[in-house]
Amino acid sequence: ATDNLSFVLNYDVAKQDKAFAGGGDAKWDGLAGYVNYKLNDKWRIAGRLEYFNDKDGFRTGVAQKWKEGTVTLAYSPTDRIELRGEVRYDWSDADSFNKDGGGATDSQSSFGLEAIYKF
Repeated sequence: ATDNLSFVLNYDVAKQDKAFAGGGDAKWDGLAGYVNYKLNDKWRIAGRLEYFNDKDGFRTGVAQKWKEGTVTLAYSPTDRIELRGEVRYDWSDADSFNKDGGGATDSQSSFGLEAIYKF
């Protein structure tokens, strides 16, 4: 959109023939949207929303519609290094995330730190 603001939209669809013991095909698809905003030469913030439909449970092991949202804050001390902190929330229409103490739940939160070297 501008030098500081960008948008990305991505859609994937896939099929694996004869994926199951009975010879049935597995199908899945996903949609992702991203927005990136460059605050200045060192800092940027990004948001991402994703939707993944694993209708046969072939990719994740559970037939589900999985969604996630992530917010990222990135700092680049040099042109070749980027440091990132991320907060992510995942949720599903099925109990597919492990719970502490056993069992499963339909959502989870996570936090990540990343160091990237660009070459």
